[in-house]
Amino acid sequence: NYNAMIVSVDKRFSQGLAVVGSFTWSRSLGMAPAITEGINGFSIQDPSNLAREYGPLEYDIVRRFVTSALYELPFGRGKRFLGTTSRAMDLIAGGWQLNAITTLQAGFPLTPTLSYSLGKTDTVSRPNLVGDPTASARQPYNWLNASAFAIPTNAEIQAGNFFGNQGVNVVRAPG
Repeated sequence: NYNAMIVSVDKRFSQGLAVVGSFTWSRSLGMAPAITEGINGFSIQDPSNLAREYGPLEYDIVRRFVTSALYELPFGRGKRFLGTTSRAMDLIAGGWQLNAITTLQAGFPLTPTLSYSLGKTDTVSRPNLVGDPTASARQPYNWLNASAFAIPTNAEIQAGNFFGNQGVNVVRAPG
């Protein structure tokens, strides 16, 4: 499933200033293996429980704001400064612009994993989700609540739960 709403505004002011801004709200949900190693890099763990594999896709950015500005500097032929300058001087001083682009966006979805496989398979296991992973200071040094995750107990592992109960992409990286 993919849903998106985009709002864009474009305004050209006098004196060589132009501003463009856009806001995108989108949602991309589904069940798919990772398409780019390095973001999530997970694969389907438990084929008998595919509902746990459904969630935000790894490229799901729910909010993005982009703005850009362009300012034509007032130097050179026909401009406020050096308006009657020679062609040679116009080639050096005229036609310059200042440009800026700013992008602000929500973070990518992430799937916390254990560093090993409880079932001795080729894929790493996921922990059990036992609390709210966002109940933290939400600072770079403390973005996730580590106590919200737990390794499945020996009893769960002996009963065949090598996968933990956590789904895919249950947390988001900082924007």
